[in-house]
This record gives sequence, structure tokens and C-alpha cells, in this order.
Amino acid sequence: HPLQPFSRRNFALGSYAAEWRPAAAASRPFIEGPIAIPGEAVSEVAVDALIRFFDNPSRHFLQSLGLYNAEHEEALEESEPFALDALGLYQLKSELLGGLLEGDDAETCRRRAAARGELPHGSFGKILFDEQAEGLRGFAEEVAERLQRREARRDVTIEVAGVELRGRLELVVDGGLCSYRPGKLKPRDQLRLWIGHLALCASGGGGRSMHLATDKQLLFEVLDSACAQSRLAALLSLYGEGAAAPLPFFPATSYAFAKKIADGKEADALPAAGSAWEGSQFTPGERLDPWFEQAMRDREPLDERFCEIAALVYLPMLNAVVKG
Repeated sequence: HPLQPFSRRNFALGSYAAEWRPAAAASRPFIEGPIAIPGEAVSEVAVDALIRFFDNPSRHFLQSLGLYNAEHEEALEESEPFALDALGLYQLKSELLGGLLEGDDAETCRRRAAARGELPHGSFGKILFDEQAEGLRGFAEEVAERLQRREARRDVTIEVAGVELRGRLELVVDGGLCSYRPGKLKPRDQLRLWIGHLALCASGGGGRSMHLATDKQLLFEVLDSACAQSRLAALLSLYGEGAAAPLPFFPATSYAFAKKIADGKEADALPAAGSAWEGSQFTPGERLDPWFEQAMRDREPLDERFCEIAALVYLPMLNAVVKG
């Protein structure tokens, strides 16, 4: 970590503490190569497990080793809040949307949130809640209209490249999957729906799958079974690779790279990935994720393998998006 004087990253930035250079030169990456995996190769994977893996492959690998990241522990508030941070605001919007879809009115949702201590006290909390309720009303109506056409959930069991992939696809609407989230469309939203969509199409049935976000809608075209199974085989191969070593795949950073490739702007692909990885004054970079920090310690995360994986995962997905 760069707070340690012997971190190699300090010398990459131009540290003048010469006494720490020998220790920095002697430091090694957290994992230098694939590790031996006890037992047999993976023969069965749940759809949900595959989705969680691509949410954060580094977390999957480290937790498989029994490692826990203490930075995920929550600290107690030391002052009275008058506003919510980004996570608190998102949780409030999620609960509000859930209440509206259940048929509760906004005032009932507000009282429930206040009773749970999820709102700032007094008029601050009421103003904040009313703003969120007004902003979500139209989105909730759109989601509710979709859910009226909800079909029976689908259980899928398919064999792909020697691996049995099985799972339950919960929200099926008009023959395809439907997902929604009270926030702007993010790469993780797209990838989660894409993996479920592949499982649905690979099982021999399904329609177009859709994700509803507050800023736009995402729609995937129907794939034939053979094509979907081929796409899943590539993802399952990466799943196996990520069980033996940290996989250089980072949902937002990898998406930034692949999107430029898909748009025919290859020269801008790595700079775009670098921006997503490093972040800016206003947007934290993906490198700050504690799982990525530990797994990628003292190694170049955006290497050639990163580029290959980003293209392998995201380009088929981007090509399946229905335009317009």
C-alpha cells in the first residue's frame, strides 16, 4: 500500500526516500502465478455464482483462500447526519421503490424509513425523502407496468464445455429476463443481465431481455442456443482461470476499454480504461476497491491479458444490444 514507505508505487511516482528503495525493489506481487487447486476441476456452476464472480473476480479468488477484507467493516457514525452518502441514498431509493411496487403510498414508505433510522432527523429527512419519491414515481410506474406481464420463473440446467450450469431465472417478462435498479445504467447491470440472458437462450428458449434504469433502457436481442452456449463457454473458462489466480477483470474499467473498441476507437481504449481505473477528483477509480487493491498489489493491472479478457467478456455483449 502506498502509505507504506517501501511500496513500489511510491517510487513509480518519484519518491526520494532512497533508504526504502531496496525494500521496494524486493517486494513481489501478491500472487505471482496460478496456485494449485485441491480437488477436481469445476464440474458444476450455478448461474448466480457465475454472476457474482464477474461482479468482482478478485473478491471471489481471495475469499476462496479464506481471506477477509477488514475495510468492508462499517464504522459507527460519530456525528448526527443531515444528509445521506451515496450508498445510504441508494439504499433508501431501493426500499422506496420496493414499497411503491408493493402498493404502499409514499408517506407510508417515509414513516417506515424514519422508524428504521434511515433518514436524517426532522425536516431534513422529510425534504430529502420527498425529493426521492418525486423522482422515482415515474420509474416505479414503468417497472410496475412491466411486472404485470411477469411469467413463471424458469429453471435451467445445461451442459457447457463439460460444466453443468444450473439456476433459477426469477423475473421473466414477455419471454425474456427483466431486471431493474433505481439508478443509472452501470456495466455491472449490463453484465448481470447478459449472463442470465445467455443462460436463458442457451436452454433453448427466451425472448429479448431488458434492464430498466433511471436514465435509459437496455435490450438484448435473442440468441440461438449454440451461440449462447459458445458465449457461456468463454465465461466459464474465465471462471476456472479466476479460481487459480486473480483475474485482471474489473467491471467498469474493462467496460470502458471494450466500449471504445466496439465504437471503433481502439487508440482511445487503454486511456479510457486508465481513467476508469484511476478515477478523478469527482469520481473514485475502480483501483480503490479493496479487493482489487490486494489482489493486484505490485503488478500492472491493465496488461495485455486485461485487454484480452475485457474484449472477450464485453464485445459479444455490446454486439447483442438492440440499437435505438
